[in-house]
Amino acid sequence: MNTAERILEAFKGKKIEELDESHLCDRILEIVMDIFIICGFSVPPTQDAVIIVSRFIQFLKEKFAYLYLGEIDVCFDLGSQGRFGEIYKISLKTLVDWIQGYKSCAERLEALAVRQQELESCQQKRRSEFENSDVYERDTLEKIFGSYVIGRFLLNPVVPGIFVSLLKRHILAKSDFERTGVEPTVTENDTEKSDVKKLRMVVINCFNRLIDCGNSLKLLTAEERIKYGL
Repeated sequence: MNTAERILEAFKGKKIEELDESHLCDRILEIVMDIFIICGFSVPPTQDAVIIVSRFIQFLKEKFAYLYLGEIDVCFDLGSQGRFGEIYKISLKTLVDWIQGYKSCAERLEALAVRQQELESCQQKRRSEFENSDVYERDTLEKIFGSYVIGRFLLNPVVPGIFVSLLKRHILAKSDFERTGVEPTVTENDTEKSDVKKLRMVVINCFNRLIDCGNSLKLLTAEERIKYGL
């Protein structure tokens, strides 16, 4: 697992701001004590290390509370390798310098970019699933019908989709097809070859009929009216 992958894994954990003081102190103290050994320095008495860690945690909460706990581990690993400057001693300043260098290091920026892509992909998937859902179809139908009620206007580009939606939901009546040139037996697949102007006439006839009924709930299927208690 490379460094960027380790950071991505750290993103799955908890942020500094989400952790209780005791757990945060114990974990960072453990990491710091390891760093003394890794860098070849004498391990200080625990009491002395606690003083450094306490001040460092205060700094983290004030400036870097958005970082994930796992990132501190990665940061200290990189720092112990000299990525953020020469290591003369392990002090509060050393740890602060490391964390400031880490926040904009190439590996973290790479991990952030990958996570952003993953989030956008996930959002797009959810949006696509919603747009393909019956709820989205009904909401879209209601909005277009509402706009038509106000302005008696219907854009041609939306006509085929609205026609198919009305057809699938069994909302079209035989009377809506009269004098339009469209057969009441038309199927969803036939709409691709149908004249948009003729389909528009059918949709308008349907909308006008629903307006005469005085109830937009006619746009809901019988099953939906039962389901939603309408």
